[in-house]
Amino acid sequence: MDLELLVVRIKNEFLEMPGLCLTVPQAMRLWGLDFDDCQRVIEALIDMSFLQRTSHGKVVRAGG
Repeated sequence: MDLELLVVRIKNEFLEMPGLCLTVPQAMRLWGLDFDDCQRVIEALIDMSFLQRTSHGKVVRAGG
């Protein structure tokens, strides 16, 4: 897994679909990732302040 390429790809998906709101299992299916890789990508995008978790545990674009 190339984390940088996945981060770019997933960031672009959130940019193309501004209302995208996913649970981790949904994200795993959509991106074809196992749990650990999915968590790494999500955490990287959260650390970049691009994504955030909702109070219900879903992942959404920050500030959106």
